Amino acid sequence: MTANSESAVAMFLEGYNCAQAVLACCGRDLGLPRETAIRVAQAFGGGLGRTGNVCGAVAGALMVIGVKHSAKDGADSAAKEQAHGLTQEFLRRFRGANGSILCRELLGCDLTTEAGRRQVQEKGLTKTVGAKLVGSAAEIVEALLALPPHVEPQSPDSTQKMVRDAYAEVARKKSRCCDKPRIDKASCCETSDYLVPDHPVPEAELGLSCGNPIAFGQLRPGDVVLDLGSGAGKDVFLAAQKIGPAGRAIGVEMTPEMLQLARRNAVKFLATTGMANVEFREGKIESLPVQDGSIDVVISNCVINLSPDKPQVFREVYRVLTSGGKMVVSDIVLNRPLPAELKADPDLYSSCIAGALQRDEYLAAIRAAGFAKVEVLSDKTYRTVQAGDDPATKDIAQILSDVAASITVLAVKT
Repeated sequence: MTANSESAVAMFLEGYNCAQAVLACCGRDLGLPRETAIRVAQAFGGGLGRTGNVCGAVAGALMVIGVKHSAKDGADSAAKEQAHGLTQEFLRRFRGANGSILCRELLGCDLTTEAGRRQVQEKGLTKTVGAKLVGSAAEIVEALLALPPHVEPQSPDSTQKMVRDAYAEVARKKSRCCDKPRIDKASCCETSDYLVPDHPVPEAELGLSCGNPIAFGQLRPGDVVLDLGSGAGKDVFLAAQKIGPAGRAIGVEMTPEMLQLARRNAVKFLATTGMANVEFREGKIESLPVQDGSIDVVISNCVINLSPDKPQVFREVYRVLTSGGKMVVSDIVLNRPLPAELKADPDLYSSCIAGALQRDEYLAAIRAAGFAKVEVLSDKTYRTVQAGDDPATKDIAQILSDVAASITVLAVKT
C-alpha cells in the first residue's frame, strides 16, 4: 500500500466514513484542506448518503479525480473529458480488484436497512472488508493521478488494436519473443521451460508461453477444451492429443494473421496425427463465440493479461463452463505496482507486463466472476524483464526486476 492509502485506512478506522478518508488523504497532495474534505464528503459515508448504495470509498475517489481535473460547472471541455476517462478507468480497476462498486454486494448486506447495519457491526466488517475497500480505492486513484498529463488510459478498442497489431507482426514473421535480445535468462521472454520438443506441429511454437496449463489441466478423453487467445495453436494441438478423437479442442483468437496461421497448422496436425478434432474461431476473449455451459476445461497461456477488461474475461469463462468445469490458466501478474510511465508503455503492454494486474487483484477478479475454488498451482517470479527488442528497456531493467511473476491458476465452477 502507498502512504496515502495507509493514511486513508487509518483515518477510516478512527471513525471517519470511507469517502472522507479517501478524499482527505488523497486530496491533500492536490492542496485540498483536510477539514474541507471531511465536510464535503460527510454525506457519502458507507453508501448511506447521496451515493445511494455505491461504496463511499468509490465516491471519495471520484471526488479526488474531480478536484484534480476541475470537472465541475465552468470547467473546460478538455478537463471534463480527462476526468471522465479517469473515472471510467477507476471504476474498471476497482471492479476488477473488488468485484463490484456497490456496498450491498461488497459487504453482503444492505446498509440502507437497520438489519444490514446491525449485520455489519456484528460481523466486524468495518475493520476487515471496509478497511480493505478504502485502501484499494485510495491506491487505485493515486496510481491514476500519477499518470503524466499527456498519458490517457487506453480505451478497450485501442488496447486491443495495439495488441492485435503486435501479434500480427509475430504471426507474419513467425518469430519467437525468446529469439530477441534479452537482459537475463530468467526474463519474461525466456520460455525455454515451456517449449515442447516433440510438439506435433513445431510451427505452432512461437515462444509466447509463460506457463504450461496443459500439464495441470488433467484433461480426459472426450473433454471439450477451449483455449483463450490460441495464437498459432500450440496448446490447442496438445490438448487435442490428450482428449482424443471423441473430444474437441477449440481455439479463440482475435488476430486474423494468427488465425490464418493456426488453421494452416491444423492441416499439418491432421496429417501428422490423423485427428480432426480441432477448431479455431475468430473472436475476442471478452465476448466468447461459445455457447453457455458447453466447455469442460478452459485454458489460456499468457493472454488474459493483455485484455483491457480482465474481469469480463473471467465472467465469460464462467458462463461457457459446464457445472463442475474448470479453468486452468497461466498468466503474468505483478508483485508490486509499476511506475506510471511504464504502465503506459505500449511495448511493455504488448510484452505482457504493463497490462498485468497485481496478484491479489487478479485472483479477486476470478472469485468475483463466481468461482468458488481458486488455487495457485505454480508461481515463478522473473528477475529481470526486457520488452522484446526495445533497447530502451535495458535502461529500466533494475526497475522491472522482480516486478512480474508467471502463475498458473486453477478455478472450478461449482
